[in-house]
Amino acid sequence: YLMNHVVRPIFVFLILLLLPAQATANGLDIRPYVSGGIGAYVLGPGSGDDTVFGGYGAIGAEVMPNLALEIRGGTTANGSSAGSTFGTDWFVSYLAKPQAQVMPEVNVYGLIGASTIKSWRTPTGGTKVSATKTSFSFGGGIEYMFSNDFSIGIEAIALDFQDKTGR
Repeated sequence: YLMNHVVRPIFVFLILLLLPAQATANGLDIRPYVSGGIGAYVLGPGSGDDTVFGGYGAIGAEVMPNLALEIRGGTTANGSSAGSTFGTDWFVSYLAKPQAQVMPEVNVYGLIGASTIKSWRTPTGGTKVSATKTSFSFGGGIEYMFSNDFSIGIEAIALDFQDKTGR
């Protein structure tokens, strides 16, 4: 399962990330980067009661002036709501990041791709249930560039969709 749902997508993403490196000789400007973020993660089906702290690290590359490819890995803290406990052991996201400069120091961007998430929930008086799932992800954000090497931003991204059974 790990090979098909985590390792293989990461491998394919990295190949796609590195393929444009061949284009450098043709005058394209490919710029790799490393980033990270921390913030609130909603782990339930939309209830603010299921919000926990988490973070991620990312590697990516701007492969065209208005497009970057990025892979993220992260985790969250554990939380509790209505007597049950929940958490995310890890997640990996593979994202395309179309972006536009709206002012000299300000960029807006979208995020579209997929995420693989290993999460768990222990209902009140019940047994811990965990699952690993890959699903569609999307979002967007805005960043302020202090320099070519440092920026700060805010974003929202949906990493996972709950099915009707809450799994």
